[in-house]
Amino acid sequence: MSKTILVVDDEKLVRDLVSRILKMDNYAVYTAADGAEGLRMALELEPSLIISDVMMPNLSGPNMYLQLLEVRKQYPILFMSGNYNGYEDRIKRCGAEVLGKPFRLEELLSKVKHLLDKQNDTPSY
Repeated sequence: MSKTILVVDDEKLVRDLVSRILKMDNYAVYTAADGAEGLRMALELEPSLIISDVMMPNLSGPNMYLQLLEVRKQYPILFMSGNYNGYEDRIKRCGAEVLGKPFRLEELLSKVKHLLDKQNDTPSY
């Protein structure tokens, strides 16, 4: 069974690009256009990984994730951003990894694999 990944970004071009890259690597991919939609979808889908932009309308990526943690278990999260000034503390509280925009295909896939492998290595209690 393939891993489910939720991609949250307000730029359609980025959502489509990341989605295509991940689907070529056999991941089940869902997309959301902002943090509010991402929060709703994450609660519904319970994805294996969330990849999110930092600065978005309606709800930022870090604030979306912190709200998700209030009601659900922690999910691996990868934030993508060209600029995340002012969000450093919230990103750190999320325990997230960050991928700078623009990014290379290999860099994205490497971080995704690392986060999913790390999740598999985490013991459940």
